[in-house]
Amino acid sequence: MNYSELLKRPEWKKFAEKVKKKVDWTCQKCGAVDKPLHAHHLKYVKGRLPWQYHLSLMQCLCETCHHAEYEEEKERKEEEKQEKEANEWFSTPRVCQRCGAWIPDSDGGIYDEDGLEIYSEIHHNGDMGLTSEAKEFYENLPEDIDDFKIEMIAYKKF
Repeated sequence: MNYSELLKRPEWKKFAEKVKKKVDWTCQKCGAVDKPLHAHHLKYVKGRLPWQYHLSLMQCLCETCHHAEYEEEKERKEEEKQEKEANEWFSTPRVCQRCGAWIPDSDGGIYDEDGLEIYSEIHHNGDMGLTSEAKEFYENLPEDIDDFKIEMIAYKKF
């Protein structure tokens, strides 16, 4: 039985009524009392049915706030995914394609999508091997910006 079908069961309907009644039929985000209300799980526990939660893990939200909550959750998950990908990318050891030297994470180097070619140009030529647009970008960065942000901006931009 899928999740949508579980929410049609009488056990869920009874439990959702308890959640709404506990807060006097009021949206806990915006205070609305005149909109359709939903019982919202603050946290999911693997293996539990939707009605097998303590009321402290539930929230009563109006339809608008409930939709907004899911959109925010979707954005948070996307940000977490991007952060995880960035952390994996930056933690992967890199080797210069020309000489085999290890490329340190903290060198402030500039990498292509494979994390190699552009660094090789910097490592061997010292002239950064960049287009004039890229050179201008790096020259105009604020002094207080951290290396991680520089790398992420450059990675997306170039």
